[in-house]
Amino acid sequence: MKKIAINELKATLNYKDLRAVRKWCIENDVLIIKHGKNEFVFETAFIEVFERPFINKLKRKFGKIWESAYRLYKDGNIPALNMLQETPLVVGKSYKPKNTIVNDYLNKYKSHKKAA
Repeated sequence: MKKIAINELKATLNYKDLRAVRKWCIENDVLIIKHGKNEFVFETAFIEVFERPFINKLKRKFGKIWESAYRLYKDGNIPALNMLQETPLVVGKSYKPKNTIVNDYLNKYKSHKKAA
């Protein structure tokens, strides 16, 4: 597994103090491993937490194919992303009322609409 030193995280997170980096790691449940004077985190754990808001956005936007969209963003494949965004992904369901009074009203409305 790849490791990232705490000093490198300081630049990535744009912090000036190591205490702020440690606090960020604790708040986001990223394990800090101390080995002598060195402190590091595992790269996969950090990337997962750091990119989680972006992944959640992709899940909302693309649904089940969010992983392919994530790979396209990571590779920088702009034309494929544009093609992916042009295709409609979410199909809406029609409204079906559970209330019988509302259902009867909508049926009458539809029948009058057809007759006119």
